Amino acid sequence: VSDCLSSKTSGLCGLYDWDAKNEFRTPDDRLVSDARTFANSWAIPGTTSTNCDIPTCPKETRVKAERWCQRIASPPLLQCLEDKSLLETSIGSCADVVCDCLASDGGDDKKCLCSAIEGFVSKCRTSVRSQIASEWRLSLGCAPECPAGMEWRECGPSSECERTCDNVHRSKSSDDCPEECVPGCFCPLGLVRRGDACVPPRMCHDCVCRGHGDPNYISFDGRAFDFQGNCSYVLAQHISGEKTLDFQVVGVNVECPEEPRTTCTQGVIVSYGDSHVRVSRGQRIQFDGKELQDREFPWNRQGFNISWVPGRTTVVYVPAINLVVRFFELNYGFSIEVPSFTYSGKMTGLCGDCDLDESNDL
Repeated sequence: VSDCLSSKTSGLCGLYDWDAKNEFRTPDDRLVSDARTFANSWAIPGTTSTNCDIPTCPKETRVKAERWCQRIASPPLLQCLEDKSLLETSIGSCADVVCDCLASDGGDDKKCLCSAIEGFVSKCRTSVRSQIASEWRLSLGCAPECPAGMEWRECGPSSECERTCDNVHRSKSSDDCPEECVPGCFCPLGLVRRGDACVPPRMCHDCVCRGHGDPNYISFDGRAFDFQGNCSYVLAQHISGEKTLDFQVVGVNVECPEEPRTTCTQGVIVSYGDSHVRVSRGQRIQFDGKELQDREFPWNRQGFNISWVPGRTTVVYVPAINLVVRFFELNYGFSIEVPSFTYSGKMTGLCGDCDLDESNDL
């Protein structure tokens, strides 16, 4: 309707006078507090069907519902009401929802209360909802159940802004993230999402260097290049001087049996602390110069975890620094995975420095 009808309307849609406090006015000009009484007062005579009657809430149930809904009158929920004169109306509407819920099949106390309060909070402006959402759910026991290690947030980051192992090394600006928040299960502060689990950022293997064939390399930062060299080369090593983080991965290149005058990565040598693991195509794995026997796998000693599929793949994992090195015999391939949280800008070798800038990798 146009402004010329301001204060000249009536019915369920209200008076159109920019005053939300007087919306529940009956045909005889009485101001009532609950939505049901208000709505029934505007029923058209002769059109009422007994089949559509809303069951009356038993007095005892109504008293209980209103007592529960009194929580709206206390912080933090009270912050939702910009106009405190609407408090009585809000409590009545909340009680209506609780009554209807309890009357339905399978309605239980907590579910009904949570549903009613949820409807009330959903009408909050975003800034207030984000402040009180987690608090009211936790205090009333209304937080949905989340997977182990996660927590419910009514106002959490959107998917493009949630911290994960894929974006842990990137800082999100306010321009990248919408102001509107979303409800859901999220990782606690200080942890990031990796699949369906929450882990410390140092557990994210987001810097990955790969090589295969004769050989083709892709650095930690995505720089692709080819290099023919018949020697052993440092693929990756730590350079910051923190001894506890020191490691080195060397690639051993030899002439390819299948293609003479080209070279392939025949194996890798992984060094950490005082120990060394040598993985070579077609040969037994060596640990500190000793050949490991089939029965010794998986190997979990002296800070190394080694798994081996004969003729195919070897995985060397160093848990203390979250280093993962894989060697693939079938294509003379390898991969090196490290967490950027720990090693960004602190690496050197053919794989680069893991600083998100491929221009400085060579």
